[in-house]
Amino acid sequence: MHVRPRDLPAILRVLAEIPARRRIVVLADVSEARGGQGPTYRRLGERIARVLAAVDLVKGDLLPGDVVLIKGRMSQRLERVALALQGREVRCDIAACDAGAWTPCHRCPMLERGWDGSRVGL
Repeated sequence: MHVRPRDLPAILRVLAEIPARRRIVVLADVSEARGGQGPTYRRLGERIARVLAAVDLVKGDLLPGDVVLIKGRMSQRLERVALALQGREVRCDIAACDAGAWTPCHRCPMLERGWDGSRVGL
C-alpha cells in the first residue's frame, strides 16, 4: 500500500513510540507538493533529515534494538536497502530498473551481479 506524504508525520510519531536504541528512516523521493503543501513537506524533510542515515554509514553499526523504517514505492527499488541491511550482496545500483515493473529485487538475477551496462528481459 502506498503511503501518502501527508501521512508521514503520523508514521514518524508511531516510529518514535517504538522502544529502540536508534530509529532510522529511509524514504524514497516525495512527489512534488501540490497547492500550499510545500512548507509542510519542507518541514517534514528537515525533520527526516535529522534522523535519516545512509545505509553505508549504518550497515556496519546496526545492533539489536535498532529500528529501520524503509518506505517507497516498489518502482523505487528500496527493497535493495532492506536486502543490504540483511546481509545480501547488492551490486545493482541503477535508479530506473529495466527488469520489469513487478519483479521484486530479491528475485532479480542482477541484484548480486549488477548491471554493468547490460540489460535483461525477465
